[in-house]
Parts: sequence; structure tokens; C-alpha cells
Amino acid sequence: MAIPEAPPPAPTEKRGRRTAIGFAILLGVVVVYVLSLVGVHLLTKSAPGLPPVELSKYQKEDTIVQLRVEELKTVTNRLSVSVLVYPEDSLIDQNSSVLTSALVNTLEFWSISESSG
Repeated sequence: MAIPEAPPPAPTEKRGRRTAIGFAILLGVVVVYVLSLVGVHLLTKSAPGLPPVELSKYQKEDTIVQLRVEELKTVTNRLSVSVLVYPEDSLIDQNSSVLTSALVNTLEFWSISESSG
């Protein structure tokens, strides 16, 4: 007695299911890509600038240092800034409008590392 073999499943059913799965995966990738583009667009909108420094709020004995971030390079971990210093009046010669003594402005950089443990 010979056992009859079951007929193989129809190739159109298998192909249709694989096509549907492939299309669903492709659609999912496209949706994630579009959402990431929208997120990046929303994050890169420029915020309004800060108001200019009002020197009238400060006393003449105060030295004001203004830092303005010009460029942020995330790949090389570099930050470009402009530094503008308004020295206190006692450091400025009123006749020639130059500094009476050397004025040193030092910026120190540090890195924060996570400790394991």
C-alpha cells in the first residue's frame, strides 16, 4: 500500500504572504525614517536670540564677560565661542581708553567621565 503524498501548498499563497511581510517591513522602515526626519527638523529650529547685555544693570566695579557660542562640532568635540569682556572702570585709563593693567581671562575645560562600580 502506497501512502498518498499531500500536495504541496500553492505557490501563490506562499508568495503572497512573503510579499505582504516584505511590504510591511518596508513600510515600517519608511515610517520610522520619516518620523526621524520630522524630529530632526523640529529640533533644529533656531530659538530666538538672547537680548543684548544691559550694562546699566551692573555697577562700574563689575567686570562682565560675555560668551557667545558660534559653532558646535560634535564629531571633533570642539566648540567655537566669541568672548567679549567689559572690564570694570578702575582697569581702564579714562584718557586713552586702554587697560591700565594686564587683564587675563582663562577658560578651563574639563571632561566628565563615568566611574564604573
